[in-house]
Amino acid sequence: MSSNLSVGGLASGLDINSIIDGLVQIERRRVMREEEKKKAYELKQKTFNDLKTRIADFSAKAKAMDDVKALNVLKTSSSNDTIARIIGDKDAAPGNYDVKVQKLASSLKVASKSYASDVTALGLSGSFQISVSAEALKADPTVTSVAVDIAAGDSLRDVAAKINRAKGTGATASIVNMGNNDFRLMLSGTDEGTKGFTLTPTSGTTIGAGGLGIVSSGESVRTRFDFKNAEGGPATAATTFANLFSGIGVGSAITDNDSISWTATDANGDPQDGSFTISNAATMTLQDLLAAVKAEFDDGGDKVDVSLNSSGEIVVSDKTGGTNDIVLSFSFTDADGSGSSLTMGAAENKTSFSNTVSEGQKAFYMMNGLAVSSQGNKDSSLIRGTTFELLKVDTSESVKLSMQRDEAGVKQKVQDFLDSYNALIKFLDEQSKVTVEEKKEGGATETVVKKGPFAGDNTILGLKNRLRDIITGSVKELTENNLSKYNSMASIGITSNKADGTLSINNEMFEKAVATDFEGLRRLFVTAGYSDNPLHEFGTQSKDTKAGVYAVDAGADTIGGVAVNRLGDLLQSTAGATKGLMVKAPAGSGTGNMVFVRGIAGQLSQFYTQINDFVDGTLTATSKGIQKRIADSRGQIEKLEDQVSRYKDRLIKQFTNLEQSISRLQSQSASFQNQMSGLRR
Repeated sequence: MSSNLSVGGLASGLDINSIIDGLVQIERRRVMREEEKKKAYELKQKTFNDLKTRIADFSAKAKAMDDVKALNVLKTSSSNDTIARIIGDKDAAPGNYDVKVQKLASSLKVASKSYASDVTALGLSGSFQISVSAEALKADPTVTSVAVDIAAGDSLRDVAAKINRAKGTGATASIVNMGNNDFRLMLSGTDEGTKGFTLTPTSGTTIGAGGLGIVSSGESVRTRFDFKNAEGGPATAATTFANLFSGIGVGSAITDNDSISWTATDANGDPQDGSFTISNAATMTLQDLLAAVKAEFDDGGDKVDVSLNSSGEIVVSDKTGGTNDIVLSFSFTDADGSGSSLTMGAAENKTSFSNTVSEGQKAFYMMNGLAVSSQGNKDSSLIRGTTFELLKVDTSESVKLSMQRDEAGVKQKVQDFLDSYNALIKFLDEQSKVTVEEKKEGGATETVVKKGPFAGDNTILGLKNRLRDIITGSVKELTENNLSKYNSMASIGITSNKADGTLSINNEMFEKAVATDFEGLRRLFVTAGYSDNPLHEFGTQSKDTKAGVYAVDAGADTIGGVAVNRLGDLLQSTAGATKGLMVKAPAGSGTGNMVFVRGIAGQLSQFYTQINDFVDGTLTATSKGIQKRIADSRGQIEKLEDQVSRYKDRLIKQFTNLEQSISRLQSQSASFQNQMSGLRR
């Protein structure tokens, strides 16, 4: 700490304090120079943090582009969007479809028994499970149902509130007032279709006959498949086999001697396997099949009901009071190989309800002449990446739906990517700039040199050059292996401005590339593997995987001639040029060549991962280096400030001693003069 003492200069007549301050200011110039260095480092750190944010933003865009689906931008149209619409996601492909909506899906609605009041305590206690909705199941596949607890003091309103408060339930609850003191709890399915929802009592008296009366006793199943008419819509029991939709193509109709067999176990645990041969497809109906199934289950008695619901599904319900789940599975045999392929399969258990207000039913529509059914009015199961949205039944109008590549949208995606790159390059150039100005002041001219925070920084220059090399370089594996005719940005019309290094699109070249070889253009950006063996599929890779062509041998479990790990159908490399590469190659799938390509966007993502490595990444090392310089400068400033403080203390002491010496001399001089004056007298 600097001394607060001062020297007045009364003896010497000098402005000692000003002299000391002036000398101290001269000494402090070293501190000021170090403070300027510290400010420069702090500015560089601030600018560098800004740079890291910009690089991260650009890397995020590069990562988004490093996706085979990134450029799959589509535009849709409908000739009548009040009847049907089409929606495409990233997996969608262009296509044109004729859709005729025959039946809309609806949800299951059931009711409780009647109560005179909706606010009086029911006197019921216990709990039951209610299945979750499709959306909830998708969010967490491990939770298939939720519990609802009922207390004796709960009213009908309380029960409804508890159901609606339960997270992700497959049904919502409401109170219906039918008049004349007839209040009922109504449950409406969250999801459309025949899957509906299930209720299962777990304790006490809750939803069965002794409780709310929603669920009746008896086991029941419905088939997961449905019968459809050849002209679309659900089949009925009166539909002949010849008129069923049973596959694609000429000759796919069901013919004589085709057969349907089933394996089954009834509600008492007894096997009920059987078969049914279609001796005359033109006259035999589904009712004949239903009768055959019932006869097998009944075994001479009246043990089950077998029917076809409004969605063309077979429903089997127990009448014996058996408590086991009914098990039922159907299969179809094409006797003469005519091409019919009636899709059948297993059935699933369903809750038996006492008061069904309306059955949940499927949607039915024709698509390009094919009979289609769906559990909901938004069907995304038919064509990958494509959703058909059904809005209104109109069997007289065939709605033309179209999904085409949005070339302007593809270009905008690429332009957004380039804009991010250009902004990053401009920022680096601006912060690395050195300018020289001539300033005139008082007739004198002074040369002023201004340097950006990154001026002369070889690390920053190297980073910028590496970015440019990647984005303007070539992906030779594409053209060398006939995967694309485009192997660089320039080849699709993206060129670099010589003045500032920014990139721009040549519209004519780019649009031609999109129109003539979209897949080849897309491959230029993404990281992927391409095999000449259709049984081999590219899996994953790591930042260490090198681009190249590697022989895959599913028999020897090798990639590129090197032994790798097998994990089921997957071969995984853990070392060498293929480190991190994973290929799906089932045992017995033979050999093939896998071309691993790291596209431009993939290379940029890899580069970001490398420079951001926590241990030896360029960004990490540079940031640490700047922080160290600031810390060193801060320590040097403290050291110099201490030196200045001690210097000032020395000056004060020296000038104090000087003043004291002068004061003594002045006192001695005065005494001498007084003595001389006495001698003269």
